[in-house]
Amino acid sequence: MIYPLTAGMLAAVLFLVLAFWRFRRIGLYGLAAALAWLWLWSMPAFGQLLVGWLEAPWDLHAVETVPKADAIVILGGGFHGPSPSRPYPQVTPGANRYWYGARLFHADRSNTIVLSGGTSEENRAEGRITEAESGAQFLLDMGIPGDAMRLDTEAMNTRENAVNIAHLLEEHGLESMILVTSASHMRRSVGAFRAVGLEPIPAAGHFRIDRDRERDWRRWLPSEHGAALGRVAFHELVGYEAYRLKGWVDIEVRDMSHLKENKKNQPAVGDP
Repeated sequence: MIYPLTAGMLAAVLFLVLAFWRFRRIGLYGLAAALAWLWLWSMPAFGQLLVGWLEAPWDLHAVETVPKADAIVILGGGFHGPSPSRPYPQVTPGANRYWYGARLFHADRSNTIVLSGGTSEENRAEGRITEAESGAQFLLDMGIPGDAMRLDTEAMNTRENAVNIAHLLEEHGLESMILVTSASHMRRSVGAFRAVGLEPIPAAGHFRIDRDRERDWRRWLPSEHGAALGRVAFHELVGYEAYRLKGWVDIEVRDMSHLKENKKNQPAVGDP
């Protein structure tokens, strides 16, 4: 109910009712504010600003430069699961996480991939497989052997990703991990994994903002793309604050300069 488009539409309807009922001036001012709110959160320029801020601490690194670890952990968020009428999972832009994870595996960064992501009870009842199982099908097609994968099919959010994977890694005697997720999601993910005692190596595999892309005047006009960017940014900003208040993130991880400095001191590729 608090997502920008939903909240803006509800506010617009409320103020429109007020304008036609008894409070014309309040209703008209409120309606104008609601429309401005909707324009703002549907404008690509605003979404690019916020999502770019979330992605800024991270870079898309060549897989050969990522340190080796005991496991590559890929967080769910890349598929619409198959259904009785559709036998195969359908990819979304987040599937870049899995592609990057496969590249890391083929670059010998680890010989184990951990996939985390469940699905709702309604989807299970309809015969839909989980996000982790969809990801496993994708990785099989990318040449990853099935015995190299470990699946957590229960996690429904980032907190559960971290808790379940901490248990899974301990169960299999795995310690170090490369964390693969979207760049906009990495801040909350790193904090969540630190909160359960893990120190992930962040490896963002999905970026929404191309910093080198030419800008034009159309980015100031509302669009479906702008609304999608706004929703992503709002979700992550509110989500991080909610996790912080619940104690589900260990530290403030906005400033990642120390992680980039650490990378300069890491062993050369091929070193144990």
